[in-house]
Amino acid sequence: MLHAELEILLEIQDLQTLRRDISVAEYAAAGIPVNVEEFSARLGERIVEREEQLSPRTQSTYRRILKRHERVVAPVLNGVCYGCFVHVPTSKGRDQERNSELRNCESCGRFIYYTD
Repeated sequence: MLHAELEILLEIQDLQTLRRDISVAEYAAAGIPVNVEEFSARLGERIVEREEQLSPRTQSTYRRILKRHERVVAPVLNGVCYGCFVHVPTSKGRDQERNSELRNCESCGRFIYYTD
C-alpha cells in the first residue's frame, strides 16, 4: 500500500513528464491533434491542484528537490535508488509496509518507493 502523499507525488511527476513531452516536435510530426498551449495549461492547473493536497512539509521538500532534479520520486530496485544509483541502507526497506511511509533517499534526497 502506497502512502497517500507518495501517490500524489507520483501523479504530479507523471503530469510534469507529459507536460514536457507534449511540447516535443515528435507529437506534431506524428500527427497527434493537440493544442499544446491549452493542454499544457490544463496540465499545469492539475499539477497545482495536486500540489495543494500535499502537507506543507511535503510541499517544502518537494519544491527543494524539484530545484535540483527533474524527477522528484524514484523507485528502489534491488536496494538501489534509481534516482542517483546509490545503495539504500537495508534497514530502510525491511519492514512489510515500507511504502506506507514517505521516505527520502539519503544520498539524493528524492522521495523513494520500493518495487520489490
